[in-house]
Amino acid sequence: MVPTGEVLSLNDDNFIKFKDVGVKEAKNVAFVLIAGGLSERLGYNGSTVALSAETTTRACFLQLYIESILVLQEASSRLTQGTCQKEIPFVIMTSDDTHACTVDLLESNSYFGMKASQVKLFKQEKVTCLDDNDARLTLDPPNKYKIQIKPHGHGDVHSLLYSSGLLNAIPASLRVSVPKEYHANSLIVPRKAKEAIGGITKLTHSDGIYIQD
Repeated sequence: MVPTGEVLSLNDDNFIKFKDVGVKEAKNVAFVLIAGGLSERLGYNGSTVALSAETTTRACFLQLYIESILVLQEASSRLTQGTCQKEIPFVIMTSDDTHACTVDLLESNSYFGMKASQVKLFKQEKVTCLDDNDARLTLDPPNKYKIQIKPHGHGDVHSLLYSSGLLNAIPASLRVSVPKEYHANSLIVPRKAKEAIGGITKLTHSDGIYIQD
């Protein structure tokens, strides 16, 4: 069963109120970045997070992520009047393909102003590749006698967070979650017709009874 939650629209009173309380609660959140893939389809030889996000300053995506977190951290500290000086953890999931270059990007740029102790990196494992819907194994192009393996993918982040013990030190919290005591929460947007994305669905019967899934 999925809780009903709240519907927020920009600039309405609820949005502004929830935003202020949410910024205050930001001291209790953590950010997780999936950074295990290479930008092969974009014609870039390196980690996706090293790509320039815009053309003016050429700042990379990783820099923008970190700077945004630091701004939120400072705003949260101001709203709580410095009573709870917490550093927001930033967790990065890498792979064998991106771990070394991600570490180098962070260290060569002094972690873009973030304390090194705030940043936690862990590598996802590699798994056997399947070629089609019949689950035929994919062979490595340079060696037809070798099975191709690639990073496990986005879903690996949950098991790695658990197995690494990081979840024990990260009390995730969103504004809507606080009074309703949710253990987990999802931020969603309205789905457009025929849009190829997953969704949280509310099914309503003619007698008014409904379920969410």
